Amino acid sequence: MKTKFIWRVQNSEGNGPYNGHGNVGGIILRNPTHKRLTNLKKVPVPFKDEGLKQAFNFIDGNNVYNSTLIRDWRCGFQTIRKYHAWFSNDHLRELLDRAGFFLVKYEAPADAIRHGSKQSVFLPAKAKAVAVRDCDMSGIAKLAKPKL
Repeated sequence: MKTKFIWRVQNSEGNGPYNGHGNVGGIILRNPTHKRLTNLKKVPVPFKDEGLKQAFNFIDGNNVYNSTLIRDWRCGFQTIRKYHAWFSNDHLRELLDRAGFFLVKYEAPADAIRHGSKQSVFLPAKAKAVAVRDCDMSGIAKLAKPKL
């Protein structure tokens, strides 16, 4: 079975920076250095990401961002480079780090990951955490037995 990798920004509860307990989305969106306020094409919501529009249609059958999709799929990045493009400056990455977020590298079957032009989505139920890295990129550790 072919596998792929994905990087996800999350906290110890598995929540991302924009949703769930501990999210810092409001702070990020108000940050004048974050390009989201001026350029939604740079950091689009998943169902508007040029590379994921077709995947979302395939996933839910009608190209609507529905509750099943929100509940079952999680957002992440195909590469560290795409993470850097999204959180485009050191200040934002340090904010994530100080707020308790970190990058987790997941491995999953190829059919459990969809890569878009800016971001990716994956099924965490089918993924295994294989490494953890600080959001400010100061360290990386492989996981022997992930507890995430």
